[in-house]
Amino acid sequence: ISPVPVSELDRIKDDTGYIVQTSGLECAPWIFFDMTVPLFQDQKFREAMSYAIDGEAISRNIEQGNYAGGCGIAGRGVPGYDPNLCKYFGYDPEMAKSLLAELGWEDTDGDGVVEKDGEPMNFGLEIWSMDTMPRYGEAIVIQLQEAGFGVELQTVEFGTWIDDLFAGPQKAMMASGFCTDGGLNGVFGRDSATAQAMSYDMPEVYDLLDQANVTVDEGQRDAMLREAQEGIFSQYLAIPMRHRGNYSAIRSWAQDLDPLFWTADITTEQNNVWVDK
Repeated sequence: ISPVPVSELDRIKDDTGYIVQTSGLECAPWIFFDMTVPLFQDQKFREAMSYAIDGEAISRNIEQGNYAGGCGIAGRGVPGYDPNLCKYFGYDPEMAKSLLAELGWEDTDGDGVVEKDGEPMNFGLEIWSMDTMPRYGEAIVIQLQEAGFGVELQTVEFGTWIDDLFAGPQKAMMASGFCTDGGLNGVFGRDSATAQAMSYDMPEVYDLLDQANVTVDEGQRDAMLREAQEGIFSQYLAIPMRHRGNYSAIRSWAQDLDPLFWTADITTEQNNVWVDK
C-alpha cells in the first residue's frame, strides 16, 4: 500500500500482518496563484489570505499521527529546508480583515463577503480530488470565508487539474509533492512548466535556483536553496500548510520487497549536479 491513507495509518501500524515503512520524505500541500489575475498580484492580498488560514491546525487535524510540521516545499533532511520559515504564516483572521480593508475590501452590506467599488470578491481555489486534498480544501475555504473572502472551492479529478493548470487557470490552485532534492526547482524554477503556467516572474529566485543546480558544495547549495525558498514564501507567492510523513505498507510475509515511493524518483540531469560531475 503506497501511500498508506492517513485514515488507515494507525490501524495498519497495529496490524501484525503488515510492515509499515517511511520514505523519510516530508511533504506539504500549498496554495499558489495565477499571477495574471490582478487580485493575486498584490502581495498584501496574498498575505491577508495567509493570515486567514490556520495551516498548522488544519494539518494537525487532518494528518493526525502523520503530522510532521514545518513549512515550505523542502521537508527535514532535504537541502533547502528552513525550520524558521513558518514565521511568515501565523493565524490572525483579524489581521487578514485589516489588510483587506487597507486594500479597499470591506463587507459593507453585511452578507459576509467583502466588496470593493460595489463588486463582491469572487475567485476560485481549485484542488484535485485525491485524498487528502479535499479535506484541506474544505477547511481552507471555510476559514477564508469566515474572514470575508469571496472564494469558491472547485474540486476536480487529477487529470482535469493538470489540464486547467497548463491552460492558464485564472484562479488560485492547490498542489502537493515535489518535496525531494530538486523539487523546489521543479515547481518554481526558471524553466518550470508550473511556474510558467502561473506566470510567475521571480528573477532573483531563478538565479539562486540556477546557481544551486550547479553547486557541488552541500553547505553552499543548501544556503542558496534556503534563500530561494525565503524569497518565494516571504512574498507569499505560495501559502503552505504543514509537512506530513509518507508511509508505505507491505505484507509481513513478503520477501525482498521494497515499497514504492514515487515522489523520490525525480532525479534528472537538470536537477542533480552529480549526474555529470
